[in-house]
Amino acid sequence: MGGLFSAATAPQTRRLDPGSTARDFSFDDIKALAAQYRDWAEQETTDAHRRTRLLDWACDCDAIAAWVGTGWAPSQPSGRSLTRAVLTKRRASPPGPVRFQGQPDLRLVAVNP
Repeated sequence: MGGLFSAATAPQTRRLDPGSTARDFSFDDIKALAAQYRDWAEQETTDAHRRTRLLDWACDCDAIAAWVGTGWAPSQPSGRSLTRAVLTKRRASPPGPVRFQGQPDLRLVAVNP
């Protein structure tokens, strides 16, 4: 990750790569993704395995956000358009999961779906 972060200080995560996530998303984006994954887990699925994966992603996002710290912004975000659309819509919507037509792509930033 450059000089700011090292693999030695990265949090242990189950599904997301901390370095990749930090390179692509700001602190606020990572926290918004955690909230979105948690909302999907709580409100959008009855499948226990899927709920567990979503909660894993939410916990990973929380750990990565704590690692990068408040105010973190990547120097060159990837601009993953669907993820950015989820984050933009989430910020403009009332609390609750963001819904698009069809099933949401829940592997937006996952390395181990």
